[in-house]
Amino acid sequence: MWHPFIKLLAVVGLLFVATACATREKAIPEKHYQLSGVVLSLNARDQTANIKHGPIEGWMEGMTMDYPIRSKQEFDRLHAGDKITATVNVRGTDYDLTDIRKSTAQ
Repeated sequence: MWHPFIKLLAVVGLLFVATACATREKAIPEKHYQLSGVVLSLNARDQTANIKHGPIEGWMEGMTMDYPIRSKQEFDRLHAGDKITATVNVRGTDYDLTDIRKSTAQ
């Protein structure tokens, strides 16, 4: 008699934990920062760009790192050597780039 009841409690508990985790993920606000840099290389498989950039005020020092590009259309317009400005979108430990514009100034 208790066996089905224990299974039901376990399922309800798992649903509660999954819902709590999903709610917590959604609660992380997205922050936005401005990036200026140069595209060094592109990885089509991962849709990332390796970018050497200056300091990103409020977020990090200047460095070279890979950035996921949110939009396939924006990714397809990039080439190694492009000087760009973009918006870095940060959600907890996840980040990506949008609003990518080619520029002539760094």
